[in-house]
Amino acid sequence: MGVPRLHRLALERSEQAVAAPMAIDERTPEHHRRLSELQRLLLDALQQLPAEQRAVFVLVQFNQCSMREVAEALDVSLTCAKVRLHRARKHLAKVLAED
Repeated sequence: MGVPRLHRLALERSEQAVAAPMAIDERTPEHHRRLSELQRLLLDALQQLPAEQRAVFVLVQFNQCSMREVAEALDVSLTCAKVRLHRARKHLAKVLAED
């Protein structure tokens, strides 16, 4: 599998993870409402990230990829992948703190 294909697959997976609904435990209507609101806030925040940052964040947080795997999949240096993850987390923290 060539690096360009890995890069394309990584970006596709990050887009799918953002678009996919999270599982919601339906214990109570209030619990359901809170989870739905959290899901909306997180998805809105993820959509605001640049595609490069979102791809790294999703691969690390949702797909449990190592930073080395992310760097290889996106054909960037390990340092670049780490910087993108740091910036993504910083941006998400700022956006979510505003809500």
